[in-house]
Amino acid sequence: MVKIALCDDVPQAREELKQMLKCCCKDVNKEVEFYEFENGAELLTKLQPFDALYLDIEMPLMDGFEVAKEVLKTYPKMKIIMATGLESRFREAFEISAYYFLTKPFDKAEVERVLLRLLKDLDYKKYLDVVDNRRKVTLLQGDIVSISSRYGGVEVQTKEGRYQHYETLKKLKCKLSDNFVIINKGLMINLEHIKKLNGDSVLLSSGEECEVSRRNKKELMELHNQYLKNK
Repeated sequence: MVKIALCDDVPQAREELKQMLKCCCKDVNKEVEFYEFENGAELLTKLQPFDALYLDIEMPLMDGFEVAKEVLKTYPKMKIIMATGLESRFREAFEISAYYFLTKPFDKAEVERVLLRLLKDLDYKKYLDVVDNRRKVTLLQGDIVSISSRYGGVEVQTKEGRYQHYETLKKLKCKLSDNFVIINKGLMINLEHIKKLNGDSVLLSSGEECEVSRRNKKELMELHNQYLKNK
């Protein structure tokens, strides 16, 4: 289920965009849940970790850029698509690292193209392909407990078993979601599987207790607190 938020003070514009997005999602068999907001203040009071936020720039009280900056303070990785009929404001979208910006009135082909790209990026972060004993295995990222360095590659531990894979931790980190964090020189863990933080060590759902290096301790604490906040 993809959660998409629409924030625009013009009801007709929200409905038009929603119907375009809904039609595209139906074509690719993707379930979607929409959340609609008339202004930035309403959005911020009901903010949650949406998969994507379509945000109009020209709104009363708080414009889209002000709203986006507040959203990113809580959810810095949220994909925000800005919408405007004024080309002069496109440049400002880069200041908040907008995922994309759409022109108004909406063009169906452009809306679909951006959505398909978005869906692809979201799916990319849900799975990980590994090659274990010359056999390709697709793992659900949420099932991965930890990934440890081994000679010539890594060992991926999941809820169901272990898999050998010939790739470095550094390269794998780029393929994984933000829930994965390196806690010492040879080990990366999934925040979803932390049972308890014990000072210089962490207890995982597998029952394994792993050492946290002094260098990585602060980052782990911050990311874990953010994960619990966003959960």
